[in-house]
Amino acid sequence: MRTLESTRVSAINVDVLDLNGVIDVVEGEGGWPEPFHLTTGWAWARVKTEAGIYVLNTEGVGPAHPIINERPWVLALYRYPQGIAYGVARRPRLYPQEVSELPVKERVPLTQFIRKVGPTLERNFQTWNDRLTTAGVAA
Repeated sequence: MRTLESTRVSAINVDVLDLNGVIDVVEGEGGWPEPFHLTTGWAWARVKTEAGIYVLNTEGVGPAHPIINERPWVLALYRYPQGIAYGVARRPRLYPQEVSELPVKERVPLTQFIRKVGPTLERNFQTWNDRLTTAGVAA
């Protein structure tokens, strides 16, 4: 019996991003009526390619284009007071230089980064594997 994981093949590694600094800056901007905490909701990673830097999350979702000054990464930050999501609270724009300089928590294979539950995530994995392979992943 084949498992979903056994069908995934990719030589691509992703840099899992540490977004705490971005969150701290946005939280420091204030304007909140009560105590709050912002989060991205998912882990995000970047992949440097010959075409530019791409970002994606553990759901296999992210901009289908490389991040450029004219099309920065708009990171959705969610507010979770008392553990309940209240939707997108802030949308900071991150430009290529900023994305390139974000600290990295770890480097993991794309096959492990995108979750492995269900056919939608498997399609998302294959889409990203194809997109990044075509873009020419930088070493």
